[in-house]
Amino acid sequence: MRLPERQVAALEAASATDAQPIPDLAAEAGIDEAAATTAVFELEEEGLVTVESETEETVSLTDEARDYLDEGLPEVRLYRGAVEAGADETPVQMGQVIGASGLAGPQVDIALSNFARKGYGEIDSGELAADPTADPNSDPEAAALEALDAGEAVDDESLLDRLAERGLIEREEHTVRSVLLADAGVDALMAGVEAAETADRLTPEMLTSGSGRTWSSPTTTSRPTRPRPARGRSTCSGRPPSA
Repeated sequence: MRLPERQVAALEAASATDAQPIPDLAAEAGIDEAAATTAVFELEEEGLVTVESETEETVSLTDEARDYLDEGLPEVRLYRGAVEAGADETPVQMGQVIGASGLAGPQVDIALSNFARKGYGEIDSGELAADPTADPNSDPEAAALEALDAGEAVDDESLLDRLAERGLIEREEHTVRSVLLADAGVDALMAGVEAAETADRLTPEMLTSGSGRTWSSPTTTSRPTRPRPARGRSTCSGRPPSA
């Protein structure tokens, strides 16, 4: 069988047992990703490979989230300031607590809107009372940001939704296409394929006849091959992973 060079490279790099993402296949074949993508769809049309598609999500931290990784979430800082001001024993004027927390500007409103929601205490008539049993060191949103920053997965969808609502993470879906040798591709490799050298310029005669669309050099290189053995599948990421 005669195939264009890029198709031969992609076919030889494909596995009959382990589906490979196209970027991995391109690296294995020694061709760029765009050429590999084109070759894969051409091979799929010829029935030599199958292409599997799945949707993956990438989660990344925003600049605001990275600031909180360094400084702490505003509501956590407010709680620590409240404890420092003695609000875990008796309610304290909000201004005193805010001063102790070191919060200023928009972070004050952010802290106040999340303080009670997360069970850190209560705000009533200008006074703030901190719950002495609350544990700011186990804040789930802070832990999720740290995990994402370390490139670890966060599987709690409701937690991710909340972080996205707060503008602390960005979520982006993308399609990952993976390639697997079809039976016909295995047979072709076993029988041997020939890499045809494609013309790099068109002659007037080729333009007139229209053969430039399919013309290849009469010189071909026979490349009989065997399907590659199974190997571990690499993983595309991420997620910074991925606030």
